[in-house]
Amino acid sequence: MGYCSTILFYNHPDIYSYRLPEWAAQIAPDLVQVLNKKYNKDPDNTNLVQSLVVKGAETTKMDVFAKTHLFNDDLWAGAVAPVYGSLEVESWIRGYEIGTVCESLYPVYDAKEVKIGGSNEFKSSKDHSKYGRTLDANNKVVCIGDINRTTSQCKRGGGAVCITDDELWMAYDTIKEV
Repeated sequence: MGYCSTILFYNHPDIYSYRLPEWAAQIAPDLVQVLNKKYNKDPDNTNLVQSLVVKGAETTKMDVFAKTHLFNDDLWAGAVAPVYGSLEVESWIRGYEIGTVCESLYPVYDAKEVKIGGSNEFKSSKDHSKYGRTLDANNKVVCIGDINRTTSQCKRGGGAVCITDDELWMAYDTIKEV
């Protein structure tokens, strides 16, 4: 719980209503801050990357990315791509799109169309999901996020959870056109 509340401390969520037991407040002080509408505002500490190991039937390592509105950059190009390399990202592109920055060391490509199965195709403007996938078949990472690749999103908090997994990477091989 403490770890998740630290992510929220960076993301600056708008919380409508809450009830927090005293025991939870003691183990998650960042959550208390968030519920009191106090967020990370340190201009020198605008993004967070942490690894999390989840143990279940199999042990899974996840990297969690979080950014504040002060990061003032695209989450995918400014935080995720420098860790994993070039990405293709599917997000809801409304408004001013960022587009690919070809001179970047790790370009991030916008998916324009997604194909699922044999015949189901749809454009990114009809889809509200936010996910990315590395382009390097030797580094199979899938990221699920909560922020789009548009210029207005650079000024918002947001994040993504990334998992290195061959089968998941292949399952997300749905992008038809970038």
